[in-house]
Amino acid sequence: MDTDTSVTELVGQAVAAHREGGEQSYQRFLATVGPLRERDFEEAAEAIRARSGDPQERAAITELLGRLPLAGDKQSCATATDCLRRLLDGEKDECVLQDAVYALAWICDASSLEPLLDLLDYPSDAVREAVATSLASAMAGEEEERGIAALITLSADRSAEVRDWACFALGTLLDCDGDAIREALAARLDDPCDDTRCEAVLGLARRGDERGLQPLRRALDGDSVLTLRVDSADETDDPGAARLRRRIAERWPRRDPARQALHEALRPGRSHTGSPAT
Repeated sequence: MDTDTSVTELVGQAVAAHREGGEQSYQRFLATVGPLRERDFEEAAEAIRARSGDPQERAAITELLGRLPLAGDKQSCATATDCLRRLLDGEKDECVLQDAVYALAWICDASSLEPLLDLLDYPSDAVREAVATSLASAMAGEEEERGIAALITLSADRSAEVRDWACFALGTLLDCDGDAIREALAARLDDPCDDTRCEAVLGLARRGDERGLQPLRRALDGDSVLTLRVDSADETDDPGAARLRRRIAERWPRRDPARQALHEALRPGRSHTGSPAT
């Protein structure tokens, strides 16, 4: 891309490409990110702030704001977060709100947590779902009490999708432990949403909680075994879990394409993505 292209022109090219839609146009949008990162971030932020027209344009600038800051650069992260927070104030378009939430997650800095917490009670299920999917990233690897409390709240949300993502974040994405987390997961063991129940089982099993094994035993009485239940059985060293793993393997349909994945999951010494908290 021409190094003589001004920041304002680069932002304009990004917005135009994003607006067009389609894979090729999106690649052109992404191609503007590198050159913009090489320019003064404050100048880029100012040019982005000047573009706040229709919802499509606002969706484009929210993604730019999420992608431009470099990981660990506190100043650019704080500036981008401030821009997104201003954009969120008074925003009514749900798609733009969702894009802004995901942009805050991409920033992956503790400064982006506060704007997400402000949307915890937002009326739209889709916006709250975006918050549930983004909180773990916004916590930037830190066991932020407010973020954990927000996920616990969302784990009891009226929307099944929100509960599912919140339980996934609490149970699998985060390694922190505690009574409040375990009780929140245990409260979802009878959730009407199957995915949410499975995330709760996995989260409890990872933490060595006996309540994660009970649903596994009940699951064996059904006609199918979900992958998350297999993962749950493999996340604990409880002697009973070994028997459960064998019984699950016996019941898995021989011609099922997931059978090989199951055997791999049950292989001794298999490494895990997370380990039970101590």
